[in-house]
Amino acid sequence: MAQDLNDKKNISGAQFTQPPDEFKVNSPTSIVGFDFCDVRPWCPQYIDLQDRLFVTVVATTAAQFVNVVVRMLRPDGTIVLLPFIAPGGAVGVANSTAFPLMEGFILSVSVNGSGAGVAQYPIFASVALVRQQATAALQSCTLCAGYVNNSTGFGYPQHQPQRMTDGAGWIQSSKLAQQGAGQDNTFTVPVGQRWRILSFTAALTTAVAVANRFVSLLLDDGANVYALIPGGTVQVASLTYTYTFADSTQNAANINNVFTAPLPSNLIMPAGHRIRTATAGLQGADQWGQVWALVQIWLDAV
Repeated sequence: MAQDLNDKKNISGAQFTQPPDEFKVNSPTSIVGFDFCDVRPWCPQYIDLQDRLFVTVVATTAAQFVNVVVRMLRPDGTIVLLPFIAPGGAVGVANSTAFPLMEGFILSVSVNGSGAGVAQYPIFASVALVRQQATAALQSCTLCAGYVNNSTGFGYPQHQPQRMTDGAGWIQSSKLAQQGAGQDNTFTVPVGQRWRILSFTAALTTAVAVANRFVSLLLDDGANVYALIPGGTVQVASLTYTYTFADSTQNAANINNVFTAPLPSNLIMPAGHRIRTATAGLQGADQWGQVWALVQIWLDAV
């Protein structure tokens, strides 16, 4: 039995011989170490007492704000969390707030949105550094920027800064103001926004006055018409027709008093541009109603 065990040891030793010293693999704990004194920071963002955190917020509804948390490394090696709340101002208008910082190094910044309607209507925010004279013109370094809501944020140094017109925007169904009898519709893209028009629909109810009405949709920059799209039919007295203009759709004949016509593909309209109905033969008692648009929106305030 002893001989058998010796034979097995000899076989095992022959199969699993130890490698020469130059090929040995060291344990990580034996070759990795950390300094505990005079630690050099990994980030370049050194802050002194004259620096400020400059947070700009562009709200899409009233009573929105962003939460900002800065993680700093003090010169003594202590990591400190600094929370800030930056309010939004008027809807679509950039509102900036400067916050004092301590001396040290910025390790990270996280930003998320809060307040009214933030789940549906995101907020644009940017976080930058300025010196003591805290103005937008004196931003020395943009740390992060983009859209946030209550479930999605961004941060430094993980995220590339975005512009307001970057990204997917958000989809919104908007009921446009109804005009009085005998008047066509006019809607202007709001200040501080940029719209991509996906569809526009409205219903025209004609009075008993005998006349032919011809509906068209006009797009202009506030003065100059750059698209005139006919509704594709003649509407006479005492009828209700619904007209839908949609991205890249085709003209369709009357189906249950509904007509469709195409919009230019990928139609993006800046602030101040208008969507208008123009109805030849419109009578004083004719009435437009149910005016809706499906739009993709970006902020475009600064």
